[in-house]
This record gives sequence, C-alpha cells and structure tokens, in this order.
Amino acid sequence: MDFIFKTVRPVHPSILLENLVYIELRRRYSEVWFYKTTNNLEIDFIYKHQNQLHLVQVSYSVSDKTTLTRELNALEKAMDELNTSHSLLLTYSEQREINSGDKLVRIIPVWKFLLETDFN
Repeated sequence: MDFIFKTVRPVHPSILLENLVYIELRRRYSEVWFYKTTNNLEIDFIYKHQNQLHLVQVSYSVSDKTTLTRELNALEKAMDELNTSHSLLLTYSEQREINSGDKLVRIIPVWKFLLETDFN
C-alpha cells in the first residue's frame, strides 16, 4: 500500500483554491460554468445571480506582475464580451480593487469570499 502514496503527485495550491471556490459556488448557485473569450482567454467560473452574470478568477497569488496582467486581461476581455462591469479575482491573501474605466475587479482573499454572503 505504501507505493500508492509515493506515486501521488503534489498538487499546486492554486488548484486546491480553485476546487474550494468551485464547491462553494455550487453550494450557493445551481449553475456554474467556465468561459473562454473570443481570443481563448479562460475565466475560471461564471454564474448567474439576480439576472446578472458574475465572473470569478482564482489565482494563489497575483503579486507577480505577469500573473496579475494575465488574470486582468482575461477578466477585462470577458467583461467586455459579456457586458458586465465587475468581477472577482480570488487569491490566498491579497486584497485590493482595480478600476479600469467603467470596470471593477475586486481582488479578495478566498477566506473572505467564503465568509461573505454578498460579495458583488
């Protein structure tokens, strides 16, 4: 039996966070999707609440400028395509808001997302 544990690959924390967020979204909302923009950028989760689409991206950290740019580009493109003005970027511990014109991206820690009942 010991060989089973030796062959299991370590899981990146980002994947664990993404799974946690998916489970919570499914608990709160009946339908949760992913989205791919016209230029093949992926949005981790989309759900509909009160007749509005909500976009959620998950990243362990966005302290690296390249990672932040990648996540923001995907969210901004999807917001344009889906005609929504706000989105969430969930991280392990970072928090801030980024305004780009009429669009708002709230960066919040996953633990806050899990505790809040209305985070939009």
